[in-house]
Amino acid sequence: MSEINLLPQKRYDPAKSRNIFLIFRIISFTLLILLFISSMVIFFIKLQSPLNSLKAEENMIIANIDSMKEKSIRNFIIHDRLLNISKVISQRTSYNVLVNQIVQNTPVSVSINSFSLDKKAVLLTISSSSLSSISTFLDNMVDLTIKKKFFSKITLSSLSLDGRNGKYFLSIEGTLL
Repeated sequence: MSEINLLPQKRYDPAKSRNIFLIFRIISFTLLILLFISSMVIFFIKLQSPLNSLKAEENMIIANIDSMKEKSIRNFIIHDRLLNISKVISQRTSYNVLVNQIVQNTPVSVSINSFSLDKKAVLLTISSSSLSSISTFLDNMVDLTIKKKFFSKITLSSLSLDGRNGKYFLSIEGTLL
């Protein structure tokens, strides 16, 4: 029997395969040149791009913002402290008037040796060479107590005489209103 081949037989044509090889070579060379040209274009675009200057500007702006944050935090702390100080000052009892009143009611010949002041009491030690000056001072303090200006009561703690100097010493305690 004879063989029947339904597929047509192709003949190998070396000229045709050379043409195909040449076409692939031209295509690959063209792609290589296009790749080189596109790489160079991208390189020059990137080189001319302001990206580096933009990054430097961004870093500078971030640094400025950070320093502004520190300044605003400092300003907030200072503002808070000032508010607290003004609150404390407004709630604090002012003793200026009391001290001025005691000094004004002290005769010239009487000297104040010690002065202690707290929220509840005033402790005074005075000295003078004259008992009448000490009496005037006591009368003035009693008047302040009677008028209920500053004291609710005054207590005489001690009265002593220094024989060498001829001075009288008086210690009193005034309970504040």
